[in-house]
Amino acid sequence: MELGERIKVIRVSLGETMEQFGQRFNTSKGTVNNWEKGRNAPNKANLKKIADLSDNPMEFIALYLTQV
Repeated sequence: MELGERIKVIRVSLGETMEQFGQRFNTSKGTVNNWEKGRNAPNKANLKKIADLSDNPMEFIALYLTQV
């Protein structure tokens, strides 16, 4: 699973729209859409926040690792 797909799964599991999810990171829904489509990636600080929201280590999100 690619980074963008993981971000979308996390957002959807939180029951949030792209706009709501973007507000957590002080960014737009367009930016969240770009993350999910793989057009760009969140910075390290935002990756950490996303990982914290999903209760996964940042490496799970950023490096596309499968959690054991």
